[in-house]
Amino acid sequence: MDAEPVSDVIAEIHRWREKLSDLPPARTEHEAIDRITALEELVSVSAAAQARETLTFDMHRRNREAEEGVPSRKQGRGLGAEIGLARKVSRARGSKLLGFSRSLLMDLPKTYASLKSGNISEEKARVVAKETDWLPRDKRHQVDERMSDRLSEVGVGRLGNEVRALAQQLDQKAAVEHLDRCMEERAVSVRPAPGNMAYLTALLPLSQAVAAYTN
Repeated sequence: MDAEPVSDVIAEIHRWREKLSDLPPARTEHEAIDRITALEELVSVSAAAQARETLTFDMHRRNREAEEGVPSRKQGRGLGAEIGLARKVSRARGSKLLGFSRSLLMDLPKTYASLKSGNISEEKARVVAKETDWLPRDKRHQVDERMSDRLSEVGVGRLGNEVRALAQQLDQKAAVEHLDRCMEERAVSVRPAPGNMAYLTALLPLSQAVAAYTN
């Protein structure tokens, strides 16, 4: 069977990957800092493109399966694993990336536009998505609209605090329900560490976490 031809877009992406891989170091401080800025903007634009293509992949798969008569509840099964493989991460991480892509393009258009233009980092976009994921869609749109001018002006931590506060203000009932669910999701886990050691991690309500740390 003949190999599927590589599209012009993929060929161009590969060309730029090779060009950046072989890029010699900058010769001056000024050029180095300008490159860092330009590359960071490129990372953001690439993240936005990946999110768009992830959602596109999801839509193509579901449309095809719908045409083949696959029940709606079974459509899209295994997408997280395929996305994880493409992104070189786990199945679980792939599923989270799919959810992030849906949120970004369907519920947070202003945030997506800022990421797509290179004005904000993917980390900031993730913070907005995470701090609003419990809101109904119309309220997410409101947060997205009202926070659009702040996205590039504040740091990640402050952005998360402001988005969280605005979200809680817009829907206090949903905020209380969200906090109750968080309480129910408290857990303790352990994982191995080098040198015959282990990491003990606890997800706890704030007051309990502070008390445990103090003791």
